[in-house]
Amino acid sequence: MFGSSPINSLWMLSLIFSFWSVADEWSKFTPDNYRQQIPDKRDGQRVEIHQLSTYYSFNSANYYELMSTLRHGGDPHSGEVIYLGRGHFDLKQLATKLERPDILSEVSPGVFFLRRPMYLSPMTTLVLQDVELRLSIPDVAFIAYRGELFVDSSLITSWDPERRDWGPRKQYEKKDVLKFRVGQARPYLLGMRGSKSIMISSKIYGLGYQGQSSSFGLALSTRVHGRENDPLSLYHFWEALPEPTGVFVGNWIEQCFFGFFTNRANRVSLVGNVFKDNVVYNFDPHDFSNHLLIARNIAVGAKFSHGFIISREVDHSRLIENMSLANAGAGIMLDRNSRHTQVYRNLSFANGHDGISVLESDQNDIQNNISFGNGNNGILIRNSAGIHVRNNMLWRNGRFGLEASTQDLSHHSHRDLKLDPYLQITRLEVKYNRIGYNLGAALTSKGRVQIFLQENDYSGSGSAFFGGDLGALKSDILEQKTNEGLWFCPGSKVCLEASSSSSP
Repeated sequence: MFGSSPINSLWMLSLIFSFWSVADEWSKFTPDNYRQQIPDKRDGQRVEIHQLSTYYSFNSANYYELMSTLRHGGDPHSGEVIYLGRGHFDLKQLATKLERPDILSEVSPGVFFLRRPMYLSPMTTLVLQDVELRLSIPDVAFIAYRGELFVDSSLITSWDPERRDWGPRKQYEKKDVLKFRVGQARPYLLGMRGSKSIMISSKIYGLGYQGQSSSFGLALSTRVHGRENDPLSLYHFWEALPEPTGVFVGNWIEQCFFGFFTNRANRVSLVGNVFKDNVVYNFDPHDFSNHLLIARNIAVGAKFSHGFIISREVDHSRLIENMSLANAGAGIMLDRNSRHTQVYRNLSFANGHDGISVLESDQNDIQNNISFGNGNNGILIRNSAGIHVRNNMLWRNGRFGLEASTQDLSHHSHRDLKLDPYLQITRLEVKYNRIGYNLGAALTSKGRVQIFLQENDYSGSGSAFFGGDLGALKSDILEQKTNEGLWFCPGSKVCLEASSSSSP
């Protein structure tokens, strides 16, 4: 039985961030508040076992992957799925109604073992409260839902029935980690269009793999592999459902392929969660998700990539008071035209690459963060305009405190430049930051960079204050009056007069 996380993540975060004031907007993000929203009734009636091939509401790519896995493993169930059609359910009720202990059984009080995938219709609510749910790895026992999923004080874990544990993954080579079907197919949670997720004080462990469509672990995704011009595909019906949404408070997510993933999700709040030792990314909202609140979370130990990344037009979001440490890649990254995002009061340290990266993403604010002891830069800005870098501390990083650059990405063969266009221009303002003791220069710029500098403290930067195109301008920068600012552009010392109110 799993009652609470090994470390109460809400308590730990409140201790870590105690030196910051708690804004009123955080007061509602408590387990008790969302626990009140869990329905008391259990009136679910329609529980059936069908062939997953009959569900046109499920992604065909996921279905064919499942069938291929089952055929390879010689499993006899041939694509059966538990269908929840209407009403409110819990696991004990489901086990009683099914009367199929070979499919769903209570192996000990409050501990359930699921050996089939489960699908929730838009009219269904599933409540997991004070339970442990073991999802069979050989059966790829995922849960896909268009209805509501409430998870409170519970454990959802992958399960190997022969080993009688979560089924540790084989070791990956970095070059293979994102290749399709290199790793074993494993159970996952997938909230699709129409879904709502409330998850509090729970643990997610060992889920997910690199499949074709959102099988990464815990995902909210709208991907539908249907034919838009085929009236029989039901494509337009499913596209009319609202984008997936949810609230995740005080959870522990560990050893999943991705800790968290989205595709076209909307208004998702993640507060006080711990993402630990997930394989690729600890946290990866993606592809046109909007209005995300990412606050007071910890991302630690991503094995191959970043702690927090938002990528491909993930707009109008806020990353506030998070901690990102000891991840193989960057601590925090904004990528591929993710705009109008606030990165505020985060702590990013001991990551393998940059503390904070902004890549091909315009109109973002990077303010009041601490980025130190990272393997590369404190902050990297590349091919991005309208970037405000203010009041940050960039300390003892492995290269530069801040690097601003432009780069031709035409050699990136993996990149679809029609889907992810960019301009080879970087324009930013750098104000009121403390930048010191980095192994390279405090600041460097490379290429078509327009940078406005004002009242930064470079104490402790040694003789090499500035690198790249700024290197020859050291005296111009240091001799400016503190209440003024100055624009610099490549090819000239001063590219335009600018007052302290100038903006990129």
